[in-house]
Amino acid sequence: MVLRWKDDKCKIFTLESTGPPLGLLEGSQFTSQALQLETDDVLVMYTDGMTEAESSGGESWGQERLKIVLRDCRHCSPAQILTRIVDGVLAFTKGTAQGDDMTLVVVGVKPEAGI
Repeated sequence: MVLRWKDDKCKIFTLESTGPPLGLLEGSQFTSQALQLETDDVLVMYTDGMTEAESSGGESWGQERLKIVLRDCRHCSPAQILTRIVDGVLAFTKGTAQGDDMTLVVVGVKPEAGI
């Protein structure tokens, strides 16, 4: 996902999968997509273990909960966004054992030097 803030509104660009999980099937083919990142954009990359994290009742945390957390991060650093996502998932799952890995990377785009 890419977060882009304009006029205090958060636009979330979702980069959709174009094939099976990477490395799962030999000979898999993928199509490419491009999105030009702009200053102050935030790139959020995660494995499905984040959004499929389950509560004790078997409900998944889901992309909508992720988007709610992200839209509430207007002036957050990438580290703060990462912490808020992890805290949200942990509060939702309340210690329930998870069956999948959870990987999360958050990267902010800074202006070029001298601008």
